Amino acid sequence: MKTDLIQFNVNFLPVEVYVSFSYDGYKRFCKKKKYHIDDSYLDSNSAMTRVCTETGKDPVICMCFDLEQLKKEDKCIAAGLVAHEAVHTLANICEFIGQDSRKDNEWEAYLLQQMVVDILQFVYGEEK
Repeated sequence: MKTDLIQFNVNFLPVEVYVSFSYDGYKRFCKKKKYHIDDSYLDSNSAMTRVCTETGKDPVICMCFDLEQLKKEDKCIAAGLVAHEAVHTLANICEFIGQDSRKDNEWEAYLLQQMVVDILQFVYGEEK
């Protein structure tokens, strides 16, 4: 695999959003950025979302998926899992920008859609 970490390039957000496709990639990411590694769920889940808000550093959101487990799932189950983690990511983004996620959420729908498409294209090796 060429990489197990991608960054969403969403210029209007005050927070960086990453996706790691392995737990080792998540740990390397945290060490590189010098963030605390929260690995409390790494052994029991095939996916998780973590927010890194260390003092003096810009906030970072990282979704982490077990790529091998995700590939074994039915594509519909995988899509649901990706959407589930993307919802957590969107809620965290809304918190950072002070946006009520229940109002005027069309931009959220487009952002969520793009996250799911990007992640599943990576998982299933499809080009954009």
